[in-house]
Amino acid sequence: MEDLPPKLNECSPELRALLFECLQKEPMRRPTALQIQSRINTQPSLESPVIGALLDARTVAAQADTQRQIRRAKAVERNQVRDREWQSAQQQLNLFAEHIASQAKKALDQSAVGIGRDGSLRIIWDRGFLGLSAAKDSRSVEWAIPGPEFDVIAHARIAVSIAKLDDDGEITDTAIDGRVHCLWYCDAETDGDYAWYETAFIPSKATFDAPYYPHPDAPAPGPETGKALSQFSISDYRLAWPFQRLDGAGRIEAVDRWLRWFAEAIKGQLSAQPYPVGDVYRGLRVTTISLKADHDFFRYPNT
Repeated sequence: MEDLPPKLNECSPELRALLFECLQKEPMRRPTALQIQSRINTQPSLESPVIGALLDARTVAAQADTQRQIRRAKAVERNQVRDREWQSAQQQLNLFAEHIASQAKKALDQSAVGIGRDGSLRIIWDRGFLGLSAAKDSRSVEWAIPGPEFDVIAHARIAVSIAKLDDDGEITDTAIDGRVHCLWYCDAETDGDYAWYETAFIPSKATFDAPYYPHPDAPAPGPETGKALSQFSISDYRLAWPFQRLDGAGRIEAVDRWLRWFAEAIKGQLSAQPYPVGDVYRGLRVTTISLKADHDFFRYPNT
């Protein structure tokens, strides 16, 4: 027995190890009969706790891998949907700008109305100014926690203002009065149903200075506006205009309203528009406060 023990590839690893020891050249290295019997009696089986634990771990790992693959597939699909919606947002905002421009051209000179290559709109007549910005990408926006439950793809601003006159009666670049609203392309009401919505915000301190505030702002989607929408967090802003969907009748109403405000600006006097306006959280997919009395008191401390 000068050769090495043969390879026993057809056996289980446990039995192969035992036979390897039994075939050792030196007798002292071979197991005794009692040791062989003990080793055979203690060979692990599929019923042993160790094997069962390994099989269970294998199943859990396979399930986790399946879930990771599902999440990756959903993330890819969601990004594809959001890419398509970004293209749709730009197209729909261009249509909104063209709608406003076409109505304005019915009463004003063509030269007063300008649409930029990016889709932005500027209408200037006498002291009046009406502007609509191009769509900006909002897909990377991260809300504060807690924040709204809806997804924002794009945002823009629409504004009307009255230019200030200098001592010689010439128009300056400074506005003496005006209002600015947000336009957000999002699924504010129903998950996955994206559209342009008009809204507005006011500074938080405004709700403590007076029950109503005349000058809204149009901050971009982000942590501060997210906190304002949640109603739970202290934010620099408060929601001041209900999310109004800009398609169908909603778009027609918005075009008429902004052109009416623009006509007032041309005359040098914008009609008073108190903010907040109505139930600003109506229909929104946001976290709300259950005690309405507390919410009303926070919005209107002087009433």
